[in-house]
Amino acid sequence: MQTFTPIAQGTSLLNLDNTQILIDCAESPPAKLIPHLILLTHPNNVLSLPEFYAQTNPKPTIIATLPVINLGRITCLEHNIPANLVDSVFDDIRNIKFAENTIFNGISITAYSAGHSLGGSIWHLTKEHESAIIAINWNHSKESLLPACGLYVDGIIPEHLKRPGVLITDARNSRIILPPRRGRERTILELLDSTIEAGGDVLIPIDPGTRLLELLFFLDKSERKFPVVFLSKNGSRVLAYAKSMLEYMKDVNPEDLEFKNINAVSDLSSLDEIKGNKVVIATLEDISDLSADVLHSLSPDPKNLLLLISRSQDTDYGIQLSETPIQANTTKQITFTRRVPLTGAELAVHQQAEAERKRLLLETQLLEQRNLEILEADSESEDEDEELLNPLGEFSKSFDKHRSAGPLKFPYLEKRRRFDDYGEIIRSEEFVRHEIEETSTAIKFKQGEKRKWEEVQEVPVKLVLETSSVDLRLRIAMVDFEGIHDERSLKMILPMVNPRKLILCRASREEIDALEVDGLRDVFRPLDGQTVDVSGEITSWSVNLDDNILVNWQRFEQFSISPLSAILSLSSQPPVLQQSPINASGPAMFVGDVRLPVLRRGLLSDGFQAEFSGDGTIIADGEVIVRKEDQGRVVIEGVGGRRKFWDVRKLVYEGLAGV
Repeated sequence: MQTFTPIAQGTSLLNLDNTQILIDCAESPPAKLIPHLILLTHPNNVLSLPEFYAQTNPKPTIIATLPVINLGRITCLEHNIPANLVDSVFDDIRNIKFAENTIFNGISITAYSAGHSLGGSIWHLTKEHESAIIAINWNHSKESLLPACGLYVDGIIPEHLKRPGVLITDARNSRIILPPRRGRERTILELLDSTIEAGGDVLIPIDPGTRLLELLFFLDKSERKFPVVFLSKNGSRVLAYAKSMLEYMKDVNPEDLEFKNINAVSDLSSLDEIKGNKVVIATLEDISDLSADVLHSLSPDPKNLLLLISRSQDTDYGIQLSETPIQANTTKQITFTRRVPLTGAELAVHQQAEAERKRLLLETQLLEQRNLEILEADSESEDEDEELLNPLGEFSKSFDKHRSAGPLKFPYLEKRRRFDDYGEIIRSEEFVRHEIEETSTAIKFKQGEKRKWEEVQEVPVKLVLETSSVDLRLRIAMVDFEGIHDERSLKMILPMVNPRKLILCRASREEIDALEVDGLRDVFRPLDGQTVDVSGEITSWSVNLDDNILVNWQRFEQFSISPLSAILSLSSQPPVLQQSPINASGPAMFVGDVRLPVLRRGLLSDGFQAEFSGDGTIIADGEVIVRKEDQGRVVIEGVGGRRKFWDVRKLVYEGLAGV
C-alpha cells in the first residue's frame, strides 16, 4: 500500500507499506504524527525540524546528505532557532552519499543529485514491487558550482529511474519558460556593474541554504570584479563548510573555494566599516533580520538597487518586477528582529527549563558511561580465559537488605587487567600528577590578579519581531537565479521518466492546475491535508528456488535474470519453483530497451559515423539504419552480406539480455 499526503508547503507524508515517511519539515506536521523516517531534500526545508524532533517520541530516523545537514544547520541558526535544539537534531541525522544505497524497514533508499542546492537530493525508494521517486525542486542544467540532477543525465533518463510506480514532484515555474542560464547570469553582472558605476549599492537578499554558495562562487569567479560583502551571522562557517563538500560539486578544486573576492562579515557595524559602493549579499531571503536592516538603510537613495533572485520574493511591492530595474516609490512592511533580555517570570521559566535540560543531559551521560563500562568488562572477560575473582570471597555482603534471592555480593565491578606482548597494559592517565595540573593552571593568571573560578554567564535574551513600514525609493529588479526547472523542462522530462502515477505538489494552485503532461494518465493534484492512494497495480509473489533447479543467471543492469522451465509447488510457504521434467523452453527472447543515444555513443566509439535522421532513426556510415518503432520494436536495415551490418547488429544486441 502506498499513500501520499501534502501536509503544508514544504512538508509531505508518504506511507510506503505501513512505513510513515515524512518528506522535509519546513512547517510543523500535526502533533499526533509520529513518523518512522524523515527524508530531507534541501537545506531550506528544515525550519520546523528542531522543535518537531524535540517533541517527538520515539525519535524518528532522519537521512540526508552531508551538505543538507551542514547547510540546514546554518539555515536554522540564521532563523534564530535555539542552538541546543538545532544541535540535538542535526547531530543525530544519518549521513548518506549520492548513489549510496541504505535499507530501512525493508525499503531500499538511494539519493541522487537534485541540482537546485548543494547536496539537494532526489530520493528513490523501492520495496518489492512498490517504487517511488521524490523529486522536489530539481534542476536539469549544470551550473557554475552545482551539477545537474541525477534524473536527467546527458539527455537520457537512467534506466533504474525509468517507469517508477509513482513520481512525486513540484510544479513550480510550470507557467513560464526561462531564458538561457548564461543570459540571466550576464544580466545580473550588468545590473551590478551599472549600479556600482552610478554610485549606488546593491542588496541581494538570499536564503543561506540553497542558492548562496552558487551565487558566491559565480560572483567570485566572474570576469567583472565587484566589492562583494557577505552579511550573515554564520557566514564564516558557511565558507568553511564549503571546502569539506567538494565531492558534491562540479569539477571544483579546494583552491577554487578560497572566495578571495568575498568579504564575510557578521554584523552591521562591520558592514559600515567597509567604505565605498558595494554589493551586499545578506540573509534572509524574505527581507527579515539582517537583510531588513540593510534594506532600511538603502531604501531612501534612488541610486541603490534591490536585486531579487527568486520568484517567491516577487510579492508585496505593488509593481510588476522584471529584469529591468523599476523605481519603487512604494511602502513595504518589513519585519525587524530585536534581542531583549529576559526578566521576571520569563527569566525564571528559562532558568528552570535550562536546569532540567542539564539534569537530563547529565543522567543520559552517566547512563551511557555505565553501559560503556559494562560492555568493556564483558568484552574483556570474553578475551581472557581467567575468571573474575571476588576480592571479598565468601564473606561478601550486600547493602540491599531486601534482597533475598541469589548470593549476597558487594556491588562492585572489578576491571580485568589486560596484557599485550610486553606485559600489562599501563594507562598513562592513571599516573598523572595532580600538582602538575594545578601548576599549569596557575600560570595562566598574573601576580596580583584575582582568580575567576566561574565563567561569566551571558544574560539570556528573547527575540522580538517588530514590523514597520519602510518607504522604498530605490530601484528593484528580479532576475531568476533559483536553479529550478521551467515549463519546457517539465513537459520534456516527465514523459521520459514515464511514471505509472504522477503527483504534483509544492507549488501554487495555479501552477499545479496549469501543468499538463502528455502521455501520463494518472496525475494527482492533492490539496493540503488530502490523502491520495497511489498503490501499484502489480501483483507479485515471493517464491523460493529448489536446490536442484537449473538456472543460468545473466547480469543485466541492476538485475539478474535467467530462463526457467519449472513447476510451481504450493505445498509450502512461500511457494517453491521445482525443475520441470519437460523442457518447455521457447524461442530466444531479449530483455531490455534499446536506447538510441546510448547506441549512437557506442557506434561512435567503434569508429562509425552515426547520425540521427528523424525521430527514432540512426544511420551508421550511410549504409545501416537502426529504427525504433512503436511498442519498442527495433528494425535494423542494411546489406546483410557486408560486415558493417553485422557489427551494428552486434552492438544493438549487446545492449540487451538474451534469454
